[in-house]
Amino acid sequence: MRSSGNWSRPLLPALLAVLALTLTACGSSGEKGDEPAAKASKTTSSPKAPAELTEQSLADALPDDDYFPKGSLVTVRCPGDAPCDTPPYQATAALVVSPELPAGAQADTSGLDERAKYRVAGGEWDEEIKLRAWLYSTDAEPAAYIQQYSGELEKLGRTVDVAPKKTDNGYNYGSRGTREYKPLTINGWKGFYQVQRVTYIHLGGRETEPRFVVYAALAKGKVYTRVDTSNTVQGRDQADAVKAVTDLLEDYTARIDG
Repeated sequence: MRSSGNWSRPLLPALLAVLALTLTACGSSGEKGDEPAAKASKTTSSPKAPAELTEQSLADALPDDDYFPKGSLVTVRCPGDAPCDTPPYQATAALVVSPELPAGAQADTSGLDERAKYRVAGGEWDEEIKLRAWLYSTDAEPAAYIQQYSGELEKLGRTVDVAPKKTDNGYNYGSRGTREYKPLTINGWKGFYQVQRVTYIHLGGRETEPRFVVYAALAKGKVYTRVDTSNTVQGRDQADAVKAVTDLLEDYTARIDG
């Protein structure tokens, strides 16, 4: 059995202060501040009680490696793996997947973008799927995150136009494009999804290839879960990108519900 880590809990106002940045730009020096809580409260309730969950049960409900298409690689599984103590992965349970490479993908040796390791016909190839879940001590906390996030997203509008910004550790990408937000209900879990079609802008002005960036979150009872994906546009449409996220959430929430 994997042992769970010890995470800290940030305050909700601090989280909302960074919401707009984390929804529109990705830091070149690493992700920061996009998790609703780096630790949700532990529960000592029996895992045999249908209405109660444990941290371990959220970890056990994560999809097996063979859930993902052949050629995909699970790079991080939390708790248990070394990166689990770092901010991008801090959660009660987490899974990070590099999807399979498309036919014809070739290693990118240009060095223009540290994230893009391959190229396909028409542009860069860089994709990632991140699934995370947090267990709280009350039902109110996950519901509050959904309500607050939804309100913020509804205010942002359909246009994305964020300039790159220098930081102490490097810089945050700017982004330019469009955004779509919709409520989401799966297996009785309620939340939302946001999809952006954007290009990222480096500090020097260079723009990346267009990308679909999908972020979806659901809450039910004491659990809050979210999926973040970054998808290369070549060979994929927006409906495919969104369906991959909702299918993963449908599978995971069904496993949690047992």
